[in-house]
Amino acid sequence: MFKIIKTKKIEEIEKSLLEANEKIEKFQNEQADTEKRIRVDKTEKTNSEKILNSLPFSVCLTSKEFSILNANKKFLELIGYEITEILSENISFVFSDQTATSNLFTKIKSKKIEDKEGVVIKNKKGQTILTSMMAYPIFEKIGDVNNYLFIFLPPDYLEIFDSSIQKKLHELEQDRENLAQAKMALTNILEDADEDRRKAELERDKTLSIINNLADGLIILENSFIALVNPAAKNFFQATNEDILGKSISQLNSHATLKVLAEMINQENSPFLRKKILIGDILKLEVSVILFGVGNKNTIIILHDITRESFVERMKTEFVTIAAHQLRTPLSAVKWILKMFLDGDMGEITETQSQFLQKTYESNERMINLVNDLLNVAKIEEGRFLQKMQKHDIADIILEAIGVLKEMAEKKGLVFSYFLPSKKLPKILVDKEKIILALQNIIENSVSYTKSGRIDIVVDYFSPKKEFVIQVKDTGIGIPKNQKERIFSKFFRGLIATETETDGTGLGLFIAKNIVEAHGGKIWFDSEEGRGSTFYFSLPAHDNDIDSKNSK
Repeated sequence: MFKIIKTKKIEEIEKSLLEANEKIEKFQNEQADTEKRIRVDKTEKTNSEKILNSLPFSVCLTSKEFSILNANKKFLELIGYEITEILSENISFVFSDQTATSNLFTKIKSKKIEDKEGVVIKNKKGQTILTSMMAYPIFEKIGDVNNYLFIFLPPDYLEIFDSSIQKKLHELEQDRENLAQAKMALTNILEDADEDRRKAELERDKTLSIINNLADGLIILENSFIALVNPAAKNFFQATNEDILGKSISQLNSHATLKVLAEMINQENSPFLRKKILIGDILKLEVSVILFGVGNKNTIIILHDITRESFVERMKTEFVTIAAHQLRTPLSAVKWILKMFLDGDMGEITETQSQFLQKTYESNERMINLVNDLLNVAKIEEGRFLQKMQKHDIADIILEAIGVLKEMAEKKGLVFSYFLPSKKLPKILVDKEKIILALQNIIENSVSYTKSGRIDIVVDYFSPKKEFVIQVKDTGIGIPKNQKERIFSKFFRGLIATETETDGTGLGLFIAKNIVEAHGGKIWFDSEEGRGSTFYFSLPAHDNDIDSKNSK
């Protein structure tokens, strides 16, 4: 029994302890909530104070009985009090006229206050201040007034504020206009850009159309890789875009026909190159290679089909060769027959007959020279002009070349002289007959187109370059400036030259130029119309074989 009673008491004690613990926990929770609300209230108060203090005008918050609850710094500066001095005080103490204030509060409570009231307040020092005041009720949720918010402004604050607003509005309007203008300008720019883009696309299409319809082949390389190839080029090489585009020149060596182009370009390293190549057995192309861009990394390759031109040129050359050969035999026969008559081998002839025969002989001789010139041109164009390359003394060649021409010059009353270096000279490797022909063509021109004065032939040797330079200088008619570029052209004779000397083929300088260049030399000239000309050509020395020659 005692044990049962004891057990019941223990249960009651435990129950009491549980109830006590629940009360303690409830109290602790309520305390935590209270502390949380206090923190929230402090935070809200702090936030409210921050908001109030951030306002640019004086603000005071009161209860519904007009007791001061809070105020911002501007209000405190206006009345000259600390916040602790005015808390819970009735706001009426700041007004100078208490009677007017009583009426003002009645208006506020009856909600009859105007938007702004002109009032006089006094600060802590007793000084009066004219302000514009606005009062606003703050309602509870159920609709009753809980607080009042008083705002004090300088009398002209609203005017200043309105002026500021007007200024801002004006600035905004100006900005709007500026934005409208900027928008219009941007629209115009976009329209211009669109027009430029359209024009660029049109030009691109035109350019591509021209490139794709060119009869000549065109290949363009950018940074050493093929970026563009037109249909004509693909047709020449029987290749596709996959065979060419995006590849370098060296990668073309694997293609049956493109390797000819690749080999030609790889052998040369020049900003401009022009050569002829044969594709297969028939197609002949003239290839022009132009380097451009920074570092010459970009290339334009132009392929011109000269198959027909080459065929026509070859046919013409063959015709000239055949015709010249056919003319040479009868002309030679006529020459020897005329010579026999002139020498008296066919019997006595009268003086009149001799004169006619002499003129016929000279005309026949000119015909023979023309035939020989035509044959020489044909050989040059066929690339089989030089045949007997041997070492010779330059002095011997000069002396042999000037023999007959010296007599011609002296018959015209011209002073004819030649000068050779006194030092020992190396020999030259040349086709003697052809070099003599080139020199004679140049000297003969000087004799033919010089009416009076002199003709000088000068030979110089330049050791550093290991080359001879031969000069033929005259005091003849000279060459007009507008004809200088064509002077080495085939069949070209200037107007003054034809008036001075009617005979001539226009082939002499063309043949001379090709002979000199075939020997690895160069030919050029200086001339002034009416004051004579000086023709120069260079020939490389062959070795150090030296012979001594005296100047004459």
